[in-house]
Amino acid sequence: LKPIWLICSLVPALDLRVGQHSLAVLVMSEVWMAGLETNHWDFCVASNDDLICIKKGPKTGTNKTEVHRLSAAHRYQKFSLQTGTGLHLSTASDFAFTLTNTDDLVCIKMGPTTGTSRTEVHILSRASNYQKFTLHTGTPLHITNHKEWAFVMDSYNDLICIKRGPRTGTNK
Repeated sequence: LKPIWLICSLVPALDLRVGQHSLAVLVMSEVWMAGLETNHWDFCVASNDDLICIKKGPKTGTNKTEVHRLSAAHRYQKFSLQTGTGLHLSTASDFAFTLTNTDDLVCIKMGPTTGTSRTEVHILSRASNYQKFTLHTGTPLHITNHKEWAFVMDSYNDLICIKRGPRTGTNK
């Protein structure tokens, strides 16, 4: 859990009035500047500004993808949840993560292979402490990868898929 404790020591100095995405970007830039290995972690900001730290493989204490939720109400000094999820071990190259507006965990299986031969969406419910899936589906989007694609949910829980290069259809 060393990366989480380093994050804890960085976050309390932040102005918590910044927007949700700004907080996530600022935390990630602080983590990057601290020289932490982030390939095994993803980070999302919950609707109440809690920091959701998602621990991926190759190894975790539960042998599952894990959620470690740092409480904004306690200035990121206390965990409000630490648990293995219903998702097997994941890696940076095969899964991306984001949250719905109700803090369900959206697990985006990019590839290199999936059961549908497409990018897939698997949603773990917050109500079940991320133990139970509420959705498993293939999307119309081909196999993707973390180097060229980013994913976020909008306020309507639509998945926004961002093609960031190096080549795009519009060359932008």
